[in-house]
Amino acid sequence: MYGKGHIHCALLAAAMSFLPLSAFGGGDAPSPSASSAQAPLANSSIPCRKLSHKRLPDLTVPRMGPIVMGYGNEAVVIGGHTTGFIPTKEAEYLKGGRWHRMESFYPHDLSFAVVEGDGKLVLGGGCDSNLGVGQSFEVESYDPTTRTFLPMQSLDEKRTGASASLLENGKIVVSGNWYNDDGIEVYDPSTGAFKLMKKTSAQRSAPYLFPTSPDNAIIFSSTGSRGEYSDWKSGREIVDRLEGEPFEVPLLGTYRPMRHQGAIFTSSYTIGDYTYMIPACDSLGKMSLLLIREEEFSLIETSHPIPGEFDGKSIEWTSIMLTDPGRKVSYLFGKEADVRGLYLLEIHYEAALRGESVPVRLLYTGSLESPGGQHP
Repeated sequence: MYGKGHIHCALLAAAMSFLPLSAFGGGDAPSPSASSAQAPLANSSIPCRKLSHKRLPDLTVPRMGPIVMGYGNEAVVIGGHTTGFIPTKEAEYLKGGRWHRMESFYPHDLSFAVVEGDGKLVLGGGCDSNLGVGQSFEVESYDPTTRTFLPMQSLDEKRTGASASLLENGKIVVSGNWYNDDGIEVYDPSTGAFKLMKKTSAQRSAPYLFPTSPDNAIIFSSTGSRGEYSDWKSGREIVDRLEGEPFEVPLLGTYRPMRHQGAIFTSSYTIGDYTYMIPACDSLGKMSLLLIREEEFSLIETSHPIPGEFDGKSIEWTSIMLTDPGRKVSYLFGKEADVRGLYLLEIHYEAALRGESVPVRLLYTGSLESPGGQHP
């Protein structure tokens, strides 16, 4: 479903070397460290700089598909699956130069995660057996101040590969599934319960789920519940609403949102009040950025085309973004095919809010030391 290979020293750890941990969990973050030397980029005039970086300690448990967060100066990794594609309850946090192990109540392999207003992390669903099979109902919370897990009431519909987002009214919206029926359900903190509100108009896995008002949200994806892509020939894409009828967005028939490969956080794509930026590609694989203002979708103009290669090597852009609202900068993550080098597209998004061309530049690592330790 989400690719092969276990990350031991962690692609995650490499990424955290480039951005301060505050970028993973809130707070103002300075720009990634970059060398002063300007590098040429074939077939493009986009500015580019090489990042300085360091290798972080290996995780204590090799894993793939975990939930990754940062709280203050601590990185936290929860769940996923380990060697043999076995879901793990092991969690760990990075402090003092080493990883410290914890244990959650339930394994969360390919589950959703959302941060509540009080800073606690809610985790739910995921595969209920080995080899990425099945779905689960289990939900729990993680308190970063005490590093403790507590079980919560179960989901109304068992899920894997779902997404979740916090509404301004304190409720949590959940949607998306893998090899199972999809629907929209809501967690109400006043009752402590999840409730299925309605079925979706399309079956989706790992959808984008964005609030559009204090009590409403939109849900969309280019990927069905069995991993299939939407049909380019349809020339349209259906967007569901928590409240209200679904609607069509013709732009999504031309530019396909990049598919997710793990839990996502709404804050990573938020660039204003009910305003979001996401990566997308066309039928030829050309990368672009889309702006979403509540329910309005539009194409963002960039100062330079988003490159598909660097120094003769192809760049595989992902759906992973991190946003620093203090500096009004977002970073889109890319990688080489063998994960020996990583890329960040630095996006100064404030211009997009004014309808202007957005300045971008390419940050790159060069070859990294041993980005993966154990492989099946």
